[in-house]
Amino acid sequence: MKDLFILLIFLFLISPWLARAESSRIVHYQNQGSEHVSLDLTTYETQYRNEIQYNTCERQVPYQEQICRSVPRVTQQCHQTPPQQQCHMEGGGVVCTYENGRRVCRNHPPHQVCNTIPGQYICRDVTTYENVCHYETRYRTETYSCPVTVRVPYTVAITRYGEIDLIFENSFGQVNADLNLTLDQRGNIFLSANDFSNQSLIIARRENYTIDNNSQTKVTRATYRISFLPKERVLNPVRVPPTQMQLTQSELRFVINKSFAPQQLRMNVTFEGPGVYETRALDGQNSNIRDININQSLVTLDLRNANLYLNYGAYTVTVDVSLDLGGEILNTNEQIRQNSRNYLNMY
Repeated sequence: MKDLFILLIFLFLISPWLARAESSRIVHYQNQGSEHVSLDLTTYETQYRNEIQYNTCERQVPYQEQICRSVPRVTQQCHQTPPQQQCHMEGGGVVCTYENGRRVCRNHPPHQVCNTIPGQYICRDVTTYENVCHYETRYRTETYSCPVTVRVPYTVAITRYGEIDLIFENSFGQVNADLNLTLDQRGNIFLSANDFSNQSLIIARRENYTIDNNSQTKVTRATYRISFLPKERVLNPVRVPPTQMQLTQSELRFVINKSFAPQQLRMNVTFEGPGVYETRALDGQNSNIRDININQSLVTLDLRNANLYLNYGAYTVTVDVSLDLGGEILNTNEQIRQNSRNYLNMY
């Protein structure tokens, strides 16, 4: 039982890699008029949804803290000194004088002489220290439970459907061909073909192509009109470039391979010369085309009817021949365009 559980887990994990990248089907053409094809494709996509989860978050919370510092203060202190008396001894000794004509000397002792000095007002600077406090804003980190939006991956099975209508028309002879239809994981439909007889030119014209991506189940709808044309006859006009080009003052002539489907033939003629650069478009149904043998046709362009008036001189004339097959060629890479560039003198 445990081994089975592990196997189921393993298959679930690798299921996105086991999903098909595309869905295909082969339709064999058997002269049926139409066929409906249904394709389906399941793929796995990783999508995301938002979920609320709780996590531990941090935030900075402000608070006030008292800060105190010792700040020096300088003051001036003054005081008055008391007056002082300064004394010293003066005089003293023998002093002689004349009295009644005779000299009389007497001994005098010294005596003290004193002077009073007034007091003074004396000041000095005294430095004291004072404790000064103030409040500062500080922050501390706090944790708390917080909701967080998380993108969570998950795997979703996406089923795409292709609903395709094939309408077959313009078939010739015995056609032996397969049509390959593919639906990819983006909802695109791809169509290719294999012609086993190598005689058909398989043309597909797509109509009503829509991709619905608005729902869980997505649908692509398409209609294709399929034509089986004879390859050699259809491609005959573009097998070789135009030849035998002749230019006169009234017309341009050139030879192309014969077209068996003139409605598909497109031609563009460009004239380059003295003061002239003109292009004219021709088609296979409204142009002057005449068969000159079983495989070649002569094309004549009337310059006057084309409103072209050329002077005598040298001209470069380019003729481009192509086919408008009305759709995409499914089974060949052959070109459906030829051109010829010629240098012509008109005298």
